[in-house]
Amino acid sequence: MKMEQLILTIHEAQKNTLWDRDIFSKTSSEAKNLISCCVTSLLPKDQFQDEPPKGTPTNTSHWVKNPYSSISDIAKTLSSSKAQSSDLHSTGDNPWKFSQHQIFFILEIIVNNLTASVTQIISFAKLIPGFQILDKDDQINLLKGSTLEILLVRLSHFLILYAGDVSVLEYCQHILQSCLHREVHPLIEIASDIVDFAIKFKTLNLNACEVALFTSILLLSSDHSGVKYPGEVEAIQLSIIQALQSQVSLNHPNDPSIFPRLMTKISDVRQFSVINSEKMLTTAQFCESEKDSPLVPLKSR
Repeated sequence: MKMEQLILTIHEAQKNTLWDRDIFSKTSSEAKNLISCCVTSLLPKDQFQDEPPKGTPTNTSHWVKNPYSSISDIAKTLSSSKAQSSDLHSTGDNPWKFSQHQIFFILEIIVNNLTASVTQIISFAKLIPGFQILDKDDQINLLKGSTLEILLVRLSHFLILYAGDVSVLEYCQHILQSCLHREVHPLIEIASDIVDFAIKFKTLNLNACEVALFTSILLLSSDHSGVKYPGEVEAIQLSIIQALQSQVSLNHPNDPSIFPRLMTKISDVRQFSVINSEKMLTTAQFCESEKDSPLVPLKSR
């Protein structure tokens, strides 16, 4: 297959399997309870309202009062308020309130995609040229080893596009870290790691096609546990690496450091998968077991 066709095919595969079309309107009751439990205790109740600010592109269930009509306005306000108090519980106006609805939205997206994204990623893998001719056991082991890695990159790229300005992500991360100082919950830890990665990933300024190629490389890593025929996997991965390098050189001609920097992210993504695999399972089981009861933190500091 020619490189141009390979790039187009993988890009289309990602577009067709990225998110459920109804993801913004579907929020499970356990997700709502979990998010409320983890976040709403941080701020006084009078800072929340039931309806989102006009012009905000989300459908989340809890919102902080916000006089601004767009994410870009929020980002500008965040930048101007950076020098203000760093205490979430300080008296008077809270400079962090302008990003609270993003926190709820981020957490809802993460919770709703713990299991749904697995199906999407499997569908994505099947559309990558060469994947389905690999040994069946190798296909399974590649998916097992890469699902969380791909999920991290997809969520991070989505958050980058959603936030627009890095200051929004930075303030979201601050609030998540403040949550963890008060009470530890695996969902908050996972969300914090995802936002942290997104902040760093944003510096690469990748487009959707480059992200699709990068996640394909993560999938087709022959060092995933249990792979029996690494040579066959490496041959497919090499062609995608070459395609990604070509795209990055074409799209970022003035910054030759982007491709090598992107390749170093593979170790960061792998570390996320190792650290958070058990937490993801715990969170999914916790949400399932607590459908009809108030949620409580798993442990406190």
